Amino acid sequence: MTAPAWLLVAAAILALVAGWWANAEAALALVSATGAAERAAGDKPGSKQSRLAVVAADLPRYMSVLLLIRAFCEIFAAVLVTAAFVSWLGNDWRAVLSALAVVIGLRYLLTGVRPQTGRVGPRTERSAQRAAAFLFPLTRALGPLPRLLVACGNALPPTRRARPRTPSRRGRGPRRASGPSRAARGRSPGSR
Repeated sequence: MTAPAWLLVAAAILALVAGWWANAEAALALVSATGAAERAAGDKPGSKQSRLAVVAADLPRYMSVLLLIRAFCEIFAAVLVTAAFVSWLGNDWRAVLSALAVVIGLRYLLTGVRPQTGRVGPRTERSAQRAAAFLFPLTRALGPLPRLLVACGNALPPTRRARPRTPSRRGRGPRRASGPSRAARGRSPGSR
């Protein structure tokens, strides 16, 4: 195999790893939100269930490490794909567009569509336990970095979320704020 082919193989492996981390992220969020991790609080220390309970108790800290690993894998895979296409097609816009198409396809399939969240089952719990078993020692080894990542994320201003307009009962636009009714204010429905 040629060197660009090896770059694509390495990029595919990194994309699969990023896809697994996206699946682990969805599993941890679902298991934590449904409270399935809390039932393991009484297990013996060091077991997979107790590590899952520890990770679920401090989820932002562990999720920041997970997102860091996932972002590293995705970005490194994108760089490798781009290097392979530049080697094949030359330093041209065709190489960049080809690499962009491949990277978007891989990212969409492996980290966008694949991690389906729905219900907590044995597969979801196993994914969460495996992720917790890897994240627990890694987060401890990184020391204060996870807390620093969470603090930086908390320092950023929150984004504004557009609220959908709620139609009134008659379908004539948004509802008015709750307050005294027209009759209580001394107005009749036809007067303005």
